[in-house]
Amino acid sequence: MAVSVPYPPQTRNFHYEIELVVAIGVGGAAIPIDRASNMSTAYTVGNDLTRRDLQLLAREQGRPWIGGRGSICLRRRPVDTVKSIGHPTKGRLWLAVTVS
Repeated sequence: MAVSVPYPPQTRNFHYEIELVVAIGVGGAAIPIDRASNMSTAYTVGNDLTRRDLQLLAREQGRPWIGGRGSICLRRRPVDTVKSIGHPTKGRLWLAVTVS
């Protein structure tokens, strides 16, 4: 599935990365690694977007830098639940960047 994200305004330094998004359905602390997957209830794919120059400028000025950040969900449906797909143990995520 291809998703187009237009180059955002007011920036010349746009960073982007693909991420596996994990929905955590229960609370806990100091969870052993072998039980960590029991905490997750769903998975999806997302894209972390940052207007790095705006983020750094805000930080230098002592302002909140969150204005340079953004994220989007890349899937048509919000999540794949653990009940429907289980816990992924392998797979591939990729991000293709094209200039138009």
